[in-house]
Amino acid sequence: MQRRNFQPRDLLGLERSVLVSLGFSSAALKDFPEKYLIAAQCEIERCRQTGIRVISRDDPSYPPLLQEIFDPPGILYTKGDPTFLQGMLLGVVGSRRADEYGRRAVNRLIPPVCRAGITVVSGMAYGIDSLAHRAALDSGMPTVGVNACGMDQLYPAGNRRLLHRIQEQGCIVSEAPLGTHPLPFLFPVRNRIISGLCRAVVVVQGTVRSGSLITARLALDQDRELMSVPGPLDSPLSSGPHHLIQQGAKLVQQPDDILEEFGLKSVSVEYALESLSSRQRRVLDLMSTDAVKRIDDFVETLNLPVPVVVSLLLELTIKGLIREEGDGYRKLA
Repeated sequence: MQRRNFQPRDLLGLERSVLVSLGFSSAALKDFPEKYLIAAQCEIERCRQTGIRVISRDDPSYPPLLQEIFDPPGILYTKGDPTFLQGMLLGVVGSRRADEYGRRAVNRLIPPVCRAGITVVSGMAYGIDSLAHRAALDSGMPTVGVNACGMDQLYPAGNRRLLHRIQEQGCIVSEAPLGTHPLPFLFPVRNRIISGLCRAVVVVQGTVRSGSLITARLALDQDRELMSVPGPLDSPLSSGPHHLIQQGAKLVQQPDDILEEFGLKSVSVEYALESLSSRQRRVLDLMSTDAVKRIDDFVETLNLPVPVVVSLLLELTIKGLIREEGDGYRKLA
């Protein structure tokens, strides 16, 4: 049997002597294959009960780009809509300690990219990952989160609300069996899936030793387009992106720098502004890019009922003109 055609299920048809030659110990082969079939059936039933879909490599819905990498996962566990694992996907990674500059960069770049039809993929961590997911969701667009541990151990737990939103509006995916805890070595292994799903990866902030630089190297190994957002010269978080640019990564300053890698053009903000109703324009006129405004402020100033204000804010969010932030809203452009 040629190794390149080898699949895990092929183990069930091999003789014991062949399995031993492949490196399986006597302990591992005890009660083989019955105990493994029982374990698999239990795993499938647990997934069924918790709404987790299992996708194998021979499933038509398995992400085609992920099939191309050196070591694609044999099985994917998904929550949400797995169709978002296909199409035009962009990996967005960066520092967990993202600062105000990183937030501004994400909010400037990601909403127009998402409105053009690209799905953002990231690792759901604090910092740039979370900012990228939220920017996509607040634009009314889907996003994909890649989990390092079991789907019953979504990480980080402090991002519970965000994780729920990703499941509802996009998809969460993992290769780890149920019950797998978030051990440190799993995160760099997870990163190959982030880059493997995507046509391109963009790095926003990070040191030269950060996990985002691991993802960048994986992207290059997988023949993906690598892009990097420059930062302030005096910030340690700029060292990673600047190093990548020196090594040949594409410098990203505006959404069109990303979109041209996908053969796309941005959806015009001017067009969105032209389509505003008089009430929507009144709400937008009260906002700025430098401050967050609370719902109560709009209600008091506009003398409109709370449900009407909430509806107007949602409409402006979907148009990509504002975003929810903290306990209020901020203008994007």
